[in-house]
Amino acid sequence: MLSHYFGKGLFSVPREITKEERRITVTDCANATLRYVEAGFNGVEIRGAKGYLLDKFLTDFANAKEDEYGGTIQNHIRFYCEVLESVLEVVDGKIKFSYCILKFFYIFTSQSSSALFLFF
Repeated sequence: MLSHYFGKGLFSVPREITKEERRITVTDCANATLRYVEAGFNGVEIRGAKGYLLDKFLTDFANAKEDEYGGTIQNHIRFYCEVLESVLEVVDGKIKFSYCILKFFYIFTSQSSSALFLFF
C-alpha cells in the first residue's frame, strides 16, 4: 500500500524538482490548458492525487522539503495553487474546470461529466 511513496516501483529513486522545473511545469500546465480551450474541448481536470506530481507536494510521505514548498500546510499546497492559478487564468470561464486532490474528492465548476482529464 502506498508503495509509490516509499521509493518502490519502476521509478524508485526520485530526485528533487528544481525551482526552474517548477516554473516550467506551471507554464506548461497553463499552455496545455490553452491548447485544449483552442481545440474546442469543453472541460479540463487537473489530477493531484494518487502519486501524481502535485500529490507529491501535498503529502509528508514525499515532500520533505525545507524551503517555501515544504513544512507547513500553506507551503505544501503552494505549488498546487500556482498550477491552479495558471490554469484558471486560461480557463477564465470559457470551459468547465475541475480538480482532484484525493481519489474520490473532486471539485467541479460545472455539473457536466464531459471533461478532459489531465494527469500532472
